[in-house]
Amino acid sequence: MALEYDRSWMWHPDASDNSANSAGQFVHFRKKITVTDELPQTLMVNITADTRYKLYVNKQQVSFGPVKGDAHLWFFDQINIAPFLHPGENHVNVRVLRLYFATTYSPSFPRLPFGGLRIWLPDDTEDVWWREQLQSSSTWETAIDHNTVLRVDDPEDFFLHLYEKTERSGTELTWDAAILHEFKNSTGNSPPWNLSPRQIPPLKLTKLVFAGVHNVQSILPKETWESVFVGYKTPPPAPITLSAGTRHRIDLEVTNHTTAFLQLCCQRPLSAGSVLTVTYSESYEDPSPDSPWVRAKKDRCDYSRSLIGPKDIYFFQGKDSISLVEGQGTDMRWEVFAPFHFRTFRFLNLDFEVGPDDLTIEGVDLQGVAYPLDVRASFKASQFLDGPIFHLPERLLEVSTRTLINCMHDCYEDCPFYEQLQYAMDTRSSALFTYNLAGDDRIARQAIVQLHNSFNPQIGLTTSRAPSHRPQYIPNFSLYWVLMVCDHFTYFGDVKFTTRFLPVVDAVLAYFESRVDERGLVTLEVRPGIWNFVDWETEWKPHGIPPCTEKAGVSTFGNHLYSYALANASRLVGTLGRQGIAHEYQSRAQKVNTATRALCMSDGMFCDTVASKSSSSDRSIHCQILGVLSRAVSGENASQLLRRCLAEDAGLVRPSVSMSFYTMRALSALSGDLYNEHFHQFWAPWKRQLEQNLTTWAEDDVSQRSDCHAWGSVPVYEFFSEVVGLKPKAPMWAEIDFCPRIGLYPCVRAKIPLCLTKDGLQGLACVSWTTQLSGDIEIRFKIDLNTAQEFILHASLPGQYHTLRVRNQENVFVVRADSFKRHYDENTWEG
Repeated sequence: MALEYDRSWMWHPDASDNSANSAGQFVHFRKKITVTDELPQTLMVNITADTRYKLYVNKQQVSFGPVKGDAHLWFFDQINIAPFLHPGENHVNVRVLRLYFATTYSPSFPRLPFGGLRIWLPDDTEDVWWREQLQSSSTWETAIDHNTVLRVDDPEDFFLHLYEKTERSGTELTWDAAILHEFKNSTGNSPPWNLSPRQIPPLKLTKLVFAGVHNVQSILPKETWESVFVGYKTPPPAPITLSAGTRHRIDLEVTNHTTAFLQLCCQRPLSAGSVLTVTYSESYEDPSPDSPWVRAKKDRCDYSRSLIGPKDIYFFQGKDSISLVEGQGTDMRWEVFAPFHFRTFRFLNLDFEVGPDDLTIEGVDLQGVAYPLDVRASFKASQFLDGPIFHLPERLLEVSTRTLINCMHDCYEDCPFYEQLQYAMDTRSSALFTYNLAGDDRIARQAIVQLHNSFNPQIGLTTSRAPSHRPQYIPNFSLYWVLMVCDHFTYFGDVKFTTRFLPVVDAVLAYFESRVDERGLVTLEVRPGIWNFVDWETEWKPHGIPPCTEKAGVSTFGNHLYSYALANASRLVGTLGRQGIAHEYQSRAQKVNTATRALCMSDGMFCDTVASKSSSSDRSIHCQILGVLSRAVSGENASQLLRRCLAEDAGLVRPSVSMSFYTMRALSALSGDLYNEHFHQFWAPWKRQLEQNLTTWAEDDVSQRSDCHAWGSVPVYEFFSEVVGLKPKAPMWAEIDFCPRIGLYPCVRAKIPLCLTKDGLQGLACVSWTTQLSGDIEIRFKIDLNTAQEFILHASLPGQYHTLRVRNQENVFVVRADSFKRHYDENTWEG
């Protein structure tokens, strides 16, 4: 029987939940445990906090979390702490970051009205003594860190508000007994946190080092700074001492754009007075009057330019006072600058203002952190059999993979440097890229659930992003979520998982249907609280909305996207046996397509709104792309439309990186060689980024705000799903479409992960082709799987089509030289 009250959450008795100059506060917890009996082999502990925590056992960091949740689903971690214990006295410390609830700061991090830390042991734990020692109780001591604030005054930080200013005032931490929250736990009441075990694996930590020092402004030579900061050092380097009253500025570079925990260790100076300011930047650039929204970036490694970005500020306290040093108890020998949350950067600027006493730097520790994506896919292309490798595809895939991983932590993220928010449009693409690279759907499943849980029945939409402390509504993004649900079922075939979302899928589609007017067009909802975003374009500044659409009340793009989502949802519910709903969705899509053809076309092209209310400048490639995907136009008409709109002199608003995925989907949807004809030239913007020394793909080429945004990782999908040509034809790859674009590269070797069974068994599709001296191409296909499971392969090859049952044997096909057109781009070969 459940207890009448839940008293499992503890907190500081004097913790406030508001401050004018901070987004939150740090609260420490500690417990001393003396072990006299034999240590357990395994001791599982459950832990969570509102908002974030770091757990230390005997000065070693054991875990950090929880995964971002919200009121619908709040996650906890399950950790084995036995390896960190020893006989005798043990110290358990938890540092909690509480973000204030009644503010708009830090929208990336949901929190509930009450701060708290919850520690408990699983129900099957037999040792009552350990339960009494570790679970939340008033025997824990707690203290508030009044010296560290989360900055809300940094003009470069509009979203995170996790950059710290630490002013050591000489005040010791004051420890009090923790109090227990009391929540009624009966008659339909419960604590505000709906607890769930984490659904994704722990984040992966990787040792990193700095690769270079630049722009040294110091009385110490560059070589001295390099001795401490650059590369791996065995044995550890000698410390360097900065003389009292001096100032030193240096830039540090890592090889690639990264997300990492940073820790700088110094000998504790005799007294307070020294200050360290750390600036985090993705690029060298020129100052911009519109920063942070619009940047002036060129060569990212032009060291003559500036490093611009958010800052941490750390005031050294010296030996005059004692405060908890993260991970090192109250050791008086060291002062450690270690921001709580990971930082995103490629370059750092360190600015030391040394106070009245010398400051000695011992060293720096850099731990890369990201979702542990197991990349199993590979792609190599060459000019001829065993000849020189064609490097561009590999470089495109390498940078795309790095970009995607840097945008994967607790959730998918639109950009780790600024927002760390999981938007539906961005996440749909990121999830597909993840399926192709790793066959891993764990973080995608979590994203689908979180966006589903954000559905607001009063409005009829999911939020554009979830989880988030600030709900935001972009109607089109609810349709991208619908597409995410359809994609996941196609790849993984999980009927039970998918079925739970169908009511909200139907409700989202009903929102758009409710706005269909007497002409058959979906009308826009134009009011505060609704953002009718389409894409980031210069012509559509400042908010990415074609101006004519809100004036006329109709977006052709939105109508096409609605029709496209209806078609995908129709296939989904039809496969699940709901034929009546499938037919209804098809009928709705056809009516919208009929209306857009009749009312939104002029001179054979779609206008951004109703043709009678648009001017010659109100045309975009976006509407033509979605017109093809929605099948408002098809066949030869669609091919002619794309040829016209993609021509350099077409004069239409061109899509940014965010829509590049859909450009390629439109080209792929049409028969013939249109996709192949555009393929090599399509990567020109990505090649320019490589020439500008980017190591991850930029958000767009309009504002250049962020240098890491996963919607630019389109090469992942194109090389595996289109060039290799492998896609699921039936859910969970029971039937496989194999349509390799052999005209793009003479010789290819590739591997693609497949999820092949309900219990998650992974297979690997191995595909290769080689061009013979005769010009014929020999294609090999094999599923690397140690079972006798059978699949149906639909092989669409130039001049031939095969449907065959395949197991794990190799299948060989030969395509004659005169049966296909070659599209090699000779200017891009690199021997």
